Amino acid sequence: MPSALPLKVRRLFGATAYAIDGAEFSFDRLTRTAAAYAAPAGGEKPSVAAWSPEMRLSVVTDAWAFIDHVNRLRKLLQRFDYDGATPARVQQFLDATEPARQIRNRLQHLDEDIYTGAFSEEGHPVLGTVTWIDARDHPLQRRYAVASGPSIDAGKMIEFEVNELPAGAIGHFQLMASDKRVDLDGLLDELRDFVPAFEQMTERSIGESIRTAATERSIEPEALCGSGITDMTMLATFVPTGPGAFTLQDDGMHGVVEVPPHAYRLPEKESVPT
Repeated sequence: MPSALPLKVRRLFGATAYAIDGAEFSFDRLTRTAAAYAAPAGGEKPSVAAWSPEMRLSVVTDAWAFIDHVNRLRKLLQRFDYDGATPARVQQFLDATEPARQIRNRLQHLDEDIYTGAFSEEGHPVLGTVTWIDARDHPLQRRYAVASGPSIDAGKMIEFEVNELPAGAIGHFQLMASDKRVDLDGLLDELRDFVPAFEQMTERSIGESIRTAATERSIEPEALCGSGITDMTMLATFVPTGPGAFTLQDDGMHGVVEVPPHAYRLPEKESVPT
């Protein structure tokens, strides 16, 4: 991100990047956890070691983290200055990912639902149910469901659907919570289809901002293309010097500062048809 851009703009782009990366990271971790589940051998019951509470927690929290990042991206996209109406491609993405907003709002009101008793009948897990299909043991199709209790009557807790999935694949992730259901795979597809188009839009926007700033300062645009620090991780180690007292250890500061490997490359101006 060019350091010449206003801090507010850089923060908006940075938050958007984190939302996109966070969504993809959460879905990838969800998929890897799902792949760790396996059917018990010889008809035995799955042990805690095989289907651990950590796996169940990871599935539920990563599914919701994915939804949260997609929903945050939706909000951030509506904060950009599009110099007029929202571009059609952005509006298409917002419309297609509306289920993420709806189910995220349901979680947002979870405390109120618990207090009022809404959706408190048996069969409604507090954080919903995550389901997926495992087709690695073709031609069998295994449908997993992880429900976040408490619940006694299965009722609306678990629903199994049979859907087509390529042999050897794991997918068709869904999240069902209260009265809402969302297709996680579909949201991921929308995200991956949208990001390249959005990157092109932002590249043009950044380029025009740099050219405008360069004109105002009477300098070449390339002079404003230097990139600044983006992310950093720091460590400070302290040693005790007395009761409740610490001092920084010699050579106790360590850090990794992530700086883009090259300066921002100014995109070509769009040709205007005559």
